[in-house]
Amino acid sequence: MKTILSILLLTSAFQAPAASLSEVVEKECPGETNVEINGVVAPCIFKDYVVVFDTSKHWAEAMAKAIELGYKTGRVGGVVLIGSKKDKGYQRAKELIYGMPIPIELNSLKLKHGI
Repeated sequence: MKTILSILLLTSAFQAPAASLSEVVEKECPGETNVEINGVVAPCIFKDYVVVFDTSKHWAEAMAKAIELGYKTGRVGGVVLIGSKKDKGYQRAKELIYGMPIPIELNSLKLKHGI
């Protein structure tokens, strides 16, 4: 099965001080969190998608993890990058994604108090 990396659109600002990554996932995941499927734990999963959240600094790891989880769960892998659209990691992810021959959208999640 061909896995397509889908970057989901989420934009939000947190009021809470220094949220951890797991707290961000719990709050922003549009589905269930930490679900085990086929021997892997998906941080955020719903009917057709498995979503990985990470900081824009770790964009490459997040994309790789989303592709892996998408394949292992039979869903489309998605990534939400936490940070600004001006971050270097976001820009690199955008360049890579829009250079691929598949339609993908990219956005960011900006925190008032970072992780």
